[in-house]
Parts: sequence; C-alpha cells; structure tokens
Amino acid sequence: VRVVKSLLCAISLLIFLCPSYGQERIKGFDVIELGVSDVKWVYLKFKSDVSNIDHGTDDIQIERTSIPSIARVRSRIPRFVETHATFITKDGEVHTFHLHYEQNPSVMAVNVNGNTIRVEDVIKPLRVELSDDRTSHITFPQKVVDLSVGCDSAIVDHVPNTDNMVMAKCYPYDTNLFKETSLTVVTEDKNIYTFNVVYVEVPQVLNFSVDDADKKGAVFSVINVNETEMKELGELV
Repeated sequence: VRVVKSLLCAISLLIFLCPSYGQERIKGFDVIELGVSDVKWVYLKFKSDVSNIDHGTDDIQIERTSIPSIARVRSRIPRFVETHATFITKDGEVHTFHLHYEQNPSVMAVNVNGNTIRVEDVIKPLRVELSDDRTSHITFPQKVVDLSVGCDSAIVDHVPNTDNMVMAKCYPYDTNLFKETSLTVVTEDKNIYTFNVVYVEVPQVLNFSVDDADKKGAVFSVINVNETEMKELGELV
C-alpha cells in the first residue's frame, strides 16, 4: 500500500511540475461562427446522422428534418444574447457553433465539413418573388421531403397529387410590414434548396423548375403551366 501511495504521489508531482503533460491529453474543439435570424432558417447538413443536439438558451430554436443528417436553426426573438449550439453525429464528430444574430444571415445552408465553413461548402440561395394574390409553383428534380419558411410572411405547401412540386405565396396582410424571409426545400436525395423570398405585387414569373447544377448550386428555369392549371393550383393555397 505504501508503495502504491508513493507511486501516486510521484505521478502527481510529475504532472504538477510538467503541466504540459496534462494539457497534451486534453484536446479542445474548434468553434464555428454562425449568424442566425428570427425570419430565416439556417440549414446545416452533416456528413453523418445527428444523434444529439444541445443549445444554450430557449431563445434558439433547432429542429430536426426528415433527413437525419440535416437540421435547421433560427432564433425565436429579433435579438438574443450570443450563445452556443452543439451537434454530435453518429460518426462521433462534435460540431459546436457560436451563434450570433443576423437578420439576413450570410449563410442560409451549408454542408458541414470539419469545424470551419468554407466558401465551397455554402449552398447559395436563389431569389424568388412572391405575391399575396398570386401563387407561385416550384418544381424540383427529386421528391420533396421537407419544406419550411422562416416566418409567417410567406406560406408554402406541397402541391396535391405531386411529390416534387411546392406552391408558395406571401401571406395576405399589410404588405408594408412584409419581412424578407426564407423558403427552404429538402429533397429525397438530401439536397437542400434555399430561397430568399421578397414581395412584389406582380411577379415577373410565377412558375419555376429548379435544377441541381452538379453541386454548383441550383438554377432556375421557367416552366409553362396553363392558366386553368395555375388557377386550380393557386386556389389550394
């Protein structure tokens, strides 16, 4: 027993005299800076399914999507005290974000690779014009499995009897109070399509097709829907 006690004392003394010995065994995780908004969702796509989520305050809202490796983040209030959110994925990776407020986030969707946000990992948003008395329709290359808007300035829903088309319009209230928001769609092949929604009284184009431009970002092309079809679909929103 005395020998064991002496040995433990010697080890403790060694660690005390050589503090770097203990420090080398403790590895910290880098923190990723991320701006979040109360009017736009920010989507995070991880390499592996998310197994655990933790965030510092109730001012932050984090939701899982129907794709286990994709989550979305926003703030519940216009301003909040800066805080952190941590995501642990099933491959054992830990991703910690330092969250600060940005009404119009510089990053609205990102592929999380490691503990930095690289330019090539950011999924660039498209701009879409919506009206409060005209319904827009957007077609995607794959089945839509998740969709959202950042706030109640706009509404979005699936088009009945289709699995790759959504319809959207601005909420019919005082358009002077309209807040630019986000519209985000996730497809079955785990691609994220995000849009900056702006209000215009008469959109130049109502119907779009979105193509996956080989991981370089989505692009719009105009599609033709006859007036009768458009009216029938619009009445559903």
